[in-house]
Amino acid sequence: MSAPMSEQRLAEILARAEAATPGPWCADEWEIYQGTEYVPGVSAWIGETCRGTSTPEQDRADASFVAAARTDVPELAAAVQLLAAEVAGLRARITELEALTPAPIQTCRTCGTGYDYGKPCSVCEFKKRMAAALAEDPHDSPLASTLVSPWQQAVAGLNALVDADVIFHVEPDGHISAPFSDEHIEWDLQARRWVLTHDDEDESAPALVEAPHSAPPVRDLRPGADAARRMLANRDTTGGTDV
Repeated sequence: MSAPMSEQRLAEILARAEAATPGPWCADEWEIYQGTEYVPGVSAWIGETCRGTSTPEQDRADASFVAAARTDVPELAAAVQLLAAEVAGLRARITELEALTPAPIQTCRTCGTGYDYGKPCSVCEFKKRMAAALAEDPHDSPLASTLVSPWQQAVAGLNALVDADVIFHVEPDGHISAPFSDEHIEWDLQARRWVLTHDDEDESAPALVEAPHSAPPVRDLRPGADAARRMLANRDTTGGTDV
């Protein structure tokens, strides 16, 4: 049955069940009696399913079905009534919710950002797309840098020198150099950028000044760092003679 059972149809079924001989019923072969178990000479006879045109097995199955229907039908009808009441309650609640006028700006339960009612949260959608794009190419994707803070990127740059076994030190003005390298990092006043310079670029060297918010020197604690600093200091004071 495709259509829901109407209240009238359910009432007709219950009326027939109420009018029938009170249950429960039981079956003995193909005969039906009143009671839970057939007692010869005691149980009231209800009817039989012996038709003479079917097998005894089929007659017994029919009798068992008819006997059980006496209690099955009222139980099923009660279940239908219960479900119908629940459906009616849900439909009433839906009607109440549809009558409400939602606020034009909703608050996302995931990130707490406001978004237009009826549309997805733009912040969550952006993060989802960024994560999906990064997952496709986690190393070369330009999106990788957008998911890392600038401080983390700066730390990654310094760690790149460490991973390359470069002995370097940071001076009070932020100047980063290595004892045995002609490359160093300095602050370009005009460009207002940190730049990589070489010792052979003196003629076109940028205008360098003390970087703002300079930090105290960072001591390199790796093996050989102290010896390299002593050699550098001795070279500066003795004209390049190593001791």
